[in-house]
Amino acid sequence: MKKQTHPVSEPTIYVCGNCSKQIEIVSTKQAEGTLDSCYNCHTAYTGQAVKNMSTGGRIESFNNRYNRN
Repeated sequence: MKKQTHPVSEPTIYVCGNCSKQIEIVSTKQAEGTLDSCYNCHTAYTGQAVKNMSTGGRIESFNNRYNRN
C-alpha cells in the first residue's frame, strides 16, 4: 500500500453555536471548528420539531369531494 496517500486524521474539538457544548470528533480538516447545532439542541433530536399541519385541509377537501360528512 502506498504511503502518504491518505490524509492524517486527528481528534478535533467542535463547539456548538447554540448551546456551546464541546464535541470531540476525528477529522482531517482542522484542529478546532464550530457547528450550527448539535444533537443536544437540534429540534429533530430533542422532539421539538414543528409538525406539518397541512394535513387537516387535505382531509377536509377529500371528504368534501366524495361527500363524506
